[in-house]
Amino acid sequence: MKVVKRNGDLEDYNPEKVVKSLKNSGVSESTINKILQTIKDKRFDSISTDKLYKIVYQLVKKLENKYNASIYSLKQAIMRLGPDGYTFEDYIAKIFAGEGFKVKTRQVYESNCITHELDVVGDDF
Repeated sequence: MKVVKRNGDLEDYNPEKVVKSLKNSGVSESTINKILQTIKDKRFDSISTDKLYKIVYQLVKKLENKYNASIYSLKQAIMRLGPDGYTFEDYIAKIFAGEGFKVKTRQVYESNCITHELDVVGDDF
């Protein structure tokens, strides 16, 4: 099976990538095995990463608890905030500001060799 990545490139389906993301979400070994078997049984010639994600997410929601499903979907939720990431940076900045930090976003700092852009900078003084 081939997987069509978001940039259009094709790569061989690697079940270990699915296993890793599911383990990182706290999904049980038995559920992981059921999900891998379901994907194998579908016998896709090719599938987009988005469609593969949706299939896996639906199975996690069905077979596991809501907490693990929400952890598994976190990366997708962040990606839906937009490609430039500014919305997420502003969101994080508001969380820190709510905790009493003085916060600045998108700050540029010069070092000896290169320029660094820091998305969120906080100070608690």
